[in-house]
Amino acid sequence: MDQRHPSSIPNILLELIAEADDSALQELTPDEYERMADADKTIVRLGKAKRELVWTVLTKDGKSEDDWRGRIAPSGRDQLARGDVPDDQLRVRVALREMRPDELATYRQLDRTIGEAWETYDDLMRLAMQRKAGDEGL
Repeated sequence: MDQRHPSSIPNILLELIAEADDSALQELTPDEYERMADADKTIVRLGKAKRELVWTVLTKDGKSEDDWRGRIAPSGRDQLARGDVPDDQLRVRVALREMRPDELATYRQLDRTIGEAWETYDDLMRLAMQRKAGDEGL
């Protein structure tokens, strides 16, 4: 599932969005489409690298993958108890706090590169939709 779509969105709506996206993508040139596909691959690949880095940090020194909950700051425990913050977000907070400077630099670089890839992806999608709207307006 697209990481920008919350799981609370009904599947039928997600399917309609995907159909509209597919229709608009036909408006891209082959070069633009390839750039968009590359951005998508980058998002997936580096997102996995970020998750693996978080997991590596959380399981350092023989710690279990689930031990992170005991290392949440008091404010985070309150947020978790109230359901204000998803587990994944708190897991990342704990990992960020425990990262060495080199790990933190890597995480931040991955985050920046993913952000740039999303920007490219979104710009190209916006361009495709503008072209599609222009075609339909004729």
